[in-house]
Amino acid sequence: MLPSDAGPPAPPLAESVRVRCATDGALAPEVRGPGSTVPTIAPDETRLAAALGRMPVGLVVAGGTHRRILSGNDEATSLFGQTLTGLDIGALPLVRRDRTPFPRAANPLEIALGGEAVIGERALLARDDNWVHVRVSAVPLTESPEGVTTAVLVVEDVSEEARSERDTHLLVAVGEALGEAGDLDTLLERVAALSVPTFADLCGVYLLREGELRLLAVSHRNPDILPELREHFSRPVPLDGPALLGEVVRTGQPVQMGPQLDEFTRVHVEGAERVEWLRQVLQPQAFLAVPMRTRREVIGVLTFTQTTASGRVFTADDVKVANEIARRCAALIEHAEAHADLLARATMPRRSSASRPRWHVRRRSTRSSRRRSASVRRPPVPTRSTSSCGCAASPPCGSTTRPPDGRTTGRR
Repeated sequence: MLPSDAGPPAPPLAESVRVRCATDGALAPEVRGPGSTVPTIAPDETRLAAALGRMPVGLVVAGGTHRRILSGNDEATSLFGQTLTGLDIGALPLVRRDRTPFPRAANPLEIALGGEAVIGERALLARDDNWVHVRVSAVPLTESPEGVTTAVLVVEDVSEEARSERDTHLLVAVGEALGEAGDLDTLLERVAALSVPTFADLCGVYLLREGELRLLAVSHRNPDILPELREHFSRPVPLDGPALLGEVVRTGQPVQMGPQLDEFTRVHVEGAERVEWLRQVLQPQAFLAVPMRTRREVIGVLTFTQTTASGRVFTADDVKVANEIARRCAALIEHAEAHADLLARATMPRRSSASRPRWHVRRRSTRSSRRRSASVRRPPVPTRSTSSCGCAASPPCGSTTRPPDGRTTGRR
């Protein structure tokens, strides 16, 4: 959108019309016409209506003295969910992306009737209590000597594109949160808070402890009721019961549910009064539970709930995003437990030789005893025999006398 004080003043409308793209703020080349139309079209209402009807996007023509909707094609009627002809320009259910209404002067059609153009501006369209992401463009259509008389509004449904952008931003934010330093409870609380209300209206993180699922983190779009939610959801969920969370752990598969409230309330609370409170306060409309799985087992469950306040439901793409968030949370929990186990082993006191097991000491003493007994039973080393004459001949030489002079007198 081109602000009134941005850039050099534009030439008169009969000369040109400047267009500012909402995506990057760049000015498009000037569009010049003969002064009757920008662009020039035949002023035949029949041909105009036929051309608008064939367009794959919503087209709305507005203008006149009272600034009203003059016509719209079938796609526009389908997008807005109502007949537009005769409506005041300000009555169009278009709001900004932050869900605040457009001021009259900032309405795309008003800007186009003022001689400027809006290209590719993102907005929200309120339809059936839901918000639809749209991209709008508005350009002057016809003019007179007094100024622009009509303008056309182009509306395109970009819900899938907006959903893809939302999922990408959410996964990036979750990855950054899990990569920060902090204790496990705080990090999981942060993940639950990031999921609300961008992805869901209620998020809960359950960990498997001693055969039961226990709530570790919870977040709701209304922070005022969080203390009550923690109280109501504090009851451990057994795995062998009929609750949906136990089924997720047993099967290792996601569970998705529509607005059947009986099963949802049985997951979390018991008692008629508490169930009624849950229905009145939360008003759940859709429920999704995905397992947090490590390489070996399921260690918890991640739950998401949509309420009637947002009117959203979960799609197949939402299940993929929820599985990715659960996978990252499971990896964090697995690493945290492995780190705690390593710290516990590192701080364990080292055993001295005096504290060795007795069987090891007895085994060593047994070996020594066997070694000593073997040396006792070893036969004596044979000694060399000598003859009676004193020589070391073997066999003996047979001499019995040795003369004083040392000569031997026996046989050799």
